[in-house]
Order: sequence, then C-alpha cells, then structure tokens
Amino acid sequence: MKPVEIVVDGTDGAGKTPLVEYIASRLIGLGYTVATYAPFREIEVYPLWETDPIKASRIIAEVMQRFRANHSNTEIVIWDRAWPTVFVSTNCKEAREMFCRFPDLTVLLINTEQTILEKITKHRLHSAWVIDPYARKKYIEAYRILAGTHRDDLLAFNADLNRRFNLEHIFCTIALRYGW
Repeated sequence: MKPVEIVVDGTDGAGKTPLVEYIASRLIGLGYTVATYAPFREIEVYPLWETDPIKASRIIAEVMQRFRANHSNTEIVIWDRAWPTVFVSTNCKEAREMFCRFPDLTVLLINTEQTILEKITKHRLHSAWVIDPYARKKYIEAYRILAGTHRDDLLAFNADLNRRFNLEHIFCTIALRYGW
C-alpha cells in the first residue's frame, strides 16, 4: 500500500517547516509511521529555473523518487515544498508535467509581503526569491493564484491578523479529511 503524501508549501517565512514538524508529531502520536523531507534543500536548483527548468524539475523529481523508494513502508510522507514550488518557479510545460502526479493533499500557507520582509531581516535570508522585490512579488502572486484554484486536493490558509497560522486548526482540517 502506497503512503498518503501531503505537501506543505507556500510563501517564504510562512512556517512550512514548523507545520510539517507539527503534523508529523501529531500523526506519530496517533501511532502512524511518518517520514518528512525537504527535497529543495538537498540540491540548489534556483538558478536553473531560468536557464534549464526541465533539468531543475528532473533533479527535484529524482530526489523525491529516491526518498519515496527508501520510505515505501511509511504510512504518511509529508513534503516540505514540492510541486507548488515548481509551478511558481517556471511556466515551462515540460518541467511542470514531471509533477503531474500530485500528492494526495497539498497545504498552501500564504503570508503577506510584510511578513516575508520581517523574516528576511530576522533570519538574514538571502535567497533570490526574497531579496529581489520583483521576484518576491511575482512569487507571492503565483502562490495566491494557486491558492485560488478550486481543487479537492488543495487546502490554502492565509495568515491571521497577527501574521501567524493556527497549526492545530490546519492539522484538524487535514485529520478530518482522512479520519485520523
């Protein structure tokens, strides 16, 4: 039986990694076997989105396939970024098609530009997506467009007035969907 795959993705500084850790911890507490991974942290592909998006997608797809193969007995796999990052990084049809087999569920976290700017300062972030104002706005808008799509396999959450996400609410929304 293949594992349930959940992707947590969204804007920089939204709290994807803390959400991945929270969901995994809760599911492990319920007795499930859970594996988490951040495929975009294994190999830096950012420069390739402009010059060779197919190669960038191939690299990430191979990283994910290798992880899947090594965790085939896991009940739940939670990805810290995956196909939405590809879709906001390139318009190349072939590069996107490598991710047409979407996971069972995608959770998008959408933050404001102000929050991202604060996180840049706080965490001394240097990625091109966050330090270039044009790229940052394009990136945020691309995630907002994805969040606005009506798909049964996608849940989008906006930060609250304090620019935070209610991790328990998000977990309960996911758990309800799967009967966990």
